[in-house]
Amino acid sequence: MNLGSKPPRKVFISYRRDDNADFVYHIRTWFGIHYGLENVYIDIASNQAGAEFDKVIKATVQDCDVFVPIIGPKWLKILEQNLIAKAIDSGKVDYVNEEIALAVKENKYMCPICIKGAKVPREKQLPAEIRPMLTRHVIQIPDAEALYTKMESVIGDIEKNLSRLDQPRKEIQKLEETSPAAGLALGYYNFIQSAVRSINQKKEGSDEYQNDVVILDSKDRSEIDRIGTGAADRADVRVNIVVPSKIHYATFASVGRLKEHMREAVIRAAARPISFLASENASGHDLFDIPTTLSSMQSWIERRINLRFSHPSKDEWWQDGKRIDEHTWYRSREDETQFLQQEQIERFGFVLKWWVDGDDLEINQRIRILWYDPDDTTSEMAWLRSIWK
Repeated sequence: MNLGSKPPRKVFISYRRDDNADFVYHIRTWFGIHYGLENVYIDIASNQAGAEFDKVIKATVQDCDVFVPIIGPKWLKILEQNLIAKAIDSGKVDYVNEEIALAVKENKYMCPICIKGAKVPREKQLPAEIRPMLTRHVIQIPDAEALYTKMESVIGDIEKNLSRLDQPRKEIQKLEETSPAAGLALGYYNFIQSAVRSINQKKEGSDEYQNDVVILDSKDRSEIDRIGTGAADRADVRVNIVVPSKIHYATFASVGRLKEHMREAVIRAAARPISFLASENASGHDLFDIPTTLSSMQSWIERRINLRFSHPSKDEWWQDGKRIDEHTWYRSREDETQFLQQEQIERFGFVLKWWVDGDDLEINQRIRILWYDPDDTTSEMAWLRSIWK
């Protein structure tokens, strides 16, 4: 098979050493002919001396293009024995089960192969985490003669199927490289803009504001105050957007803690009510909002960190779990996560401010963007520390 200039596929072979390992090695050889043996992982032949087995397995499964679980005649019996052993001693690990479960979780292209007359396991015979393996077409290779006749078509089918997936995958990877901060900031700004327009909306032919703004008790939601509809009543009303220094402050759980200690302001707009947090001041109430949309960046950050640590660039290598680039700059996984999180929050705030500043005066004069850093005890938002401590 001529692969041209395309990078070779990376194949991970998952098998049980006590179940026809010699036959499995023949299958590995066939994949090696097409992709190069260095691109076909099989534990005994591929692991380097002194390598941390668990970490190597995880990184190699995550990096592979094709995951090939090989099921021999003893495969199911060994699985059952290992599950019993684990029930007695939770420290026991069935590495084959772990490999397949990770491949399922990572949504890897999977090509199961039954060898030497092994039957396809029934769903109820498998742990729940690896049952999705049975949704893939299982190849039967009963003997050496079938090996020679089937492996060529197996690899041809793999190439055909993966080629169909290559372009969408490249597009998705390209999108994944793009920070979601700007898009989230725009989406959040559209919400805030709509809310401010509800505050500013006036009755037709009148200087009086149309939509009531009521202040509710956070516990029983009884009305305890309201912001009047006259021009003087609304003159100093601001929506204070608090951008926190850490994403976990923007989760629904963290905002829920604020709701327990603050009042609620409800703009009774005709389309739908809009709620903000409210805090009493000398002249009335301040309105506050925490952009919970920030919390949706957490999964993107985790994916980027996983990618960086499992696939360092050509100018990067690792030492003691820390990344070192060409400038010999050290950053642990935890530090890298905090750095990327801070970078994305600042980008979100920058883009949000750009949209607010660029809008008409009627909108931007109602909006204040404030930053909350728990380490800054002198900031205007330092009072949040007593709630978020």
